[in-house]
Amino acid sequence: MSVFNLFKVFLLLAFLVSCRNDAEQKNVNQITGNYRLLKINVSEPVDYNADGIFETDITKYFICSPTLTINKEGTMKYPSININIENYIMEMGTGYMIKYETAECESPIYNATYIDYDEYVLIDTEWGDKLTFYKKDSNILYSKFNYANLVVQDNSGHKILKRVNLEFQYIKN
Repeated sequence: MSVFNLFKVFLLLAFLVSCRNDAEQKNVNQITGNYRLLKINVSEPVDYNADGIFETDITKYFICSPTLTINKEGTMKYPSININIENYIMEMGTGYMIKYETAECESPIYNATYIDYDEYVLIDTEWGDKLTFYKKDSNILYSKFNYANLVVQDNSGHKILKRVNLEFQYIKN
């Protein structure tokens, strides 16, 4: 092999290695940063504030604004959302709500590590849980691991308390 051909092979290898490192660095830089709550969707319509209106977007009812932070070194801080319903009473036999107070949320921040994949971020929490945030695009992450007991309407039109799935969407600041 001539020196010229050896030089071309070396240049090709150097080019391939530099491209791979750029792609890996670009991926890390895209996911890192601070995210704020964008939207909270529910898997089925709920009467969140007992006004008789059932809806799937309940963002406007939250008084807290949870955030998450994703760092370059594979660590993150994430909110743990707890929804508590206080003082509800259901009419016996019908399932209609008589008294209901709007739920409040708490958002303590916990530590975690993560692995960034093309379509999702896999999280190992400090409690040993494995959670997944999915990527809607380069600026929006969403979760499907949250749930709460909220008021829904059954097939006969009665209001009942039911466990529903929550999707929290976060947008990069």
